[in-house]
Amino acid sequence: MEIAKASSKVKQFAFGAEDYRLDLNIEKSANDEALLHARSQIVLASKVAGLAPPIDSVFVNLHDSEGFKSESVRHRQLGFQGKLLIHPKQIEDLQSIYAVTDKEYEQALTICKAFEDAQSQGIASISVNGQMVDYPVYKQRKQLVERYESNQ
Repeated sequence: MEIAKASSKVKQFAFGAEDYRLDLNIEKSANDEALLHARSQIVLASKVAGLAPPIDSVFVNLHDSEGFKSESVRHRQLGFQGKLLIHPKQIEDLQSIYAVTDKEYEQALTICKAFEDAQSQGIASISVNGQMVDYPVYKQRKQLVERYESNQ
């Protein structure tokens, strides 16, 4: 985590999985479980240092679109905000995974409005469509709304 705070010029990390595998003699596997710890540490270090969420490593098999999509979704769920690409044909798939959909945006807006209304009445935890909403859930949805609106 010291590296993340070493300079104010550092704004974001990217993970080089292929280099990491080489350095530690880690073989490639279907789910890359051996890299989970490293990926999690990069996400955590980025957050602690106040950096933007990190960018994930390349997916080297250009002919495996489903593998690319699956890996990208998993790593988005880990906290990565994008992926390094090695070919233009990967762009559309990546955008579809990381872009906020209209449906996600509308759901997030509904949650944010309901929570803000409740908050103005001194209520800090509510249920929206059967989902518990408190400050962390609200803040996550608020970030999603902001991300969507910044890309419009």
